[in-house]
This record gives sequence, C-alpha cells and structure tokens, in this order.
Amino acid sequence: MRILVILLMTGLLAACSTSAPVDESIQFERNSQFSTRYLRVFLNLQDGRPLSVNTLDDVESSEAFDTPIPGHRGHAWRFLKEEEHGTSHAYAVVSWDDDNPPDYLMVGWWAYYPGQHPPDLDPLDTEEYAIIDGPEVDPAHLPEMPVAGTAAYAGLAGGIYVYVPGATIEERHFVSDGWEGPVTLTADFGEGTVSGCIGCAGDLTARPAVAPASRGDVRHDISGYELHLAEQPFGIGNFDGGAAEVRHPSRQIAHSEGRWGGSFSNKPDATDNPRLVTGFGVGRFEEADGSLGQLFGSFVGLSEDFREQ
Repeated sequence: MRILVILLMTGLLAACSTSAPVDESIQFERNSQFSTRYLRVFLNLQDGRPLSVNTLDDVESSEAFDTPIPGHRGHAWRFLKEEEHGTSHAYAVVSWDDDNPPDYLMVGWWAYYPGQHPPDLDPLDTEEYAIIDGPEVDPAHLPEMPVAGTAAYAGLAGGIYVYVPGATIEERHFVSDGWEGPVTLTADFGEGTVSGCIGCAGDLTARPAVAPASRGDVRHDISGYELHLAEQPFGIGNFDGGAAEVRHPSRQIAHSEGRWGGSFSNKPDATDNPRLVTGFGVGRFEEADGSLGQLFGSFVGLSEDFREQ
C-alpha cells in the first residue's frame, strides 16, 4: 500500500516578506489504515516525532461525503487531538468500494500547532501536511503510463487558507479558514508533462475548516483566487517539484511562489489512461498593499472517461 505525505512549514510572514523559498518536501510512505468506518492516519513531524489520529478516539465531527469516484461511498472526518507538546487538527475524506473496503482513496490535510493548546492556536505558527493514501497510488505498484496522447482531468480540491491584511502585519492580525474549489489538469503523455489549475474552472469558496480562526476584525473573500500549477515532467507515476503561482483577476498580486506535486493512479480507465490524479498544491502571495496570504491543500482529478462511467 502506498502513502504520500507532504511536509510544509508555514512561515508565512517570513516567506512572503523576504521572498524566501517555500520549504516543503514529499515523502512517499504509508500513512493510513482503513476498514469500512475505521480510519487511522499517522505521520512523523519534521523533528521525527510520530503523530496519529483515529476515528475511535479523536473525531471532532464527521459527515457523509459525495465522492466523485464511480461506484464508491464517501465519508469525511474532522479530527482534534491535544497533547502536551502541541495540538493536531486534521481533515480526511475517504472514498471506498463497499464490496471491497481495502479499495479506498484517502485525501486530506493536517495542521500541527507546536506547543499550542485550544483556544490559543495560531495558524501563523504551524506545520501543515497534505495526506494522501490508497492502493491505486502505491509506489510499489506503479502505473503503466501511456507513451502518446493527452488526457484531461477534473475534480475537487480543498484545504486551508490564511490571509494577513497589510496594515496589520506587525499586530499579526489574520483570518484562517477552509476552502474548496475545482481542479483541472492536463497530462501530455507524449511529452511526459502535467499541468493544471485550482480555481480556474469556478470560484474557490470558503468551507469551515477544522479550526477556523481569526485575530482582529479581519474578513476576506476567497473567491477569485487561482492557484496555477505550472507544467512539470512526471516520472513513472509520481511527480514533485513543479512551481505554483497564485493569481487573481482584480487584486494585484505583487509576488507569488509555490509548489505542487502528486501521483497518477495505477488503475487505467477504458482508454488506458490513468483514471485519476492526486496531489497537493501550496501558494504564498503578497498583494500590492502589503497583504499576505497562503493557499494550501490537496486534490483529486478524474479522467473524462472515468467521470462519465
């Protein structure tokens, strides 16, 4: 079974104001166990400390999820776990075949607040992880990639955003919440490249995160922002290191940087293309008035043939 973990240190103020590089890496390793309605997600922090949450002990809330994967059922869980060394908030969606529960796909994100405890949690001081797992994105069972042609993928992305108005940088006022929106991707198998966009086929919308938070009287409209996923080469199934950039049609973005990566499914659709693509994206940006922001999250895109089943 395969696992994809993306490590991301927020460092929002420092990164945007000094143009420092986005600091994250992908680790391909197991990070979940699933059986029908039981889910356990686990990872290692950047200092090596192990963390885990599960649906028996750590659920804050849960709900049915309308999975786009044909023939699957879906459920979403929000986790809260407070420990002496810090607090974890996590969100995970699982899509699975009821007749064969080991055939599942888990996608979500995890925010760890080092040394912090509710209600005093600061999203400007976190470690953020995208969590993606399932047998069809197992690096031990890589897909047989097409050698020619193209394929279009479409689906859903979601994650966490943080926004700091320029006039409040020193006071560290902010608003932080969840978001979701459409993702579109194009794979060129002849060229061996993949590219995409989150928010180009429809607006991003606010969706209550595990821990929506704010400091000061800050409000912000997430609609209109787009996270462009620049073309990057892919290997046999996996890709990492592509650049990402935040854009907005009416707000002036003075500077943006980011990164994205992911995996192709090892299950083909009826046209012998990978039936889905999973991955993550992160984009930090500074606006002309000095305001700072970050979009972070994960996505699943289905091939056109697979969507129409």
